[in-house]
Amino acid sequence: MPGNVHDSIVFPALLQTVTQHFEQPFVVVADSAYKTVLIAHHLLKQGILPVFPYTRPRGGKEC
Repeated sequence: MPGNVHDSIVFPALLQTVTQHFEQPFVVVADSAYKTVLIAHHLLKQGILPVFPYTRPRGGKEC
């Protein structure tokens, strides 16, 4: 697969491969590259708890 494919496209196939070899996980811990709404939604739909790192809010400072 090309290197410029977004992680949210590759993740469902990766999760399926892992669950074929092992039991379905209770939780998935991933780095910030996988912290997307699509991936979180996909995991929650399957009853898997997504654990992602904290990221600071983006945008301008409003006072």
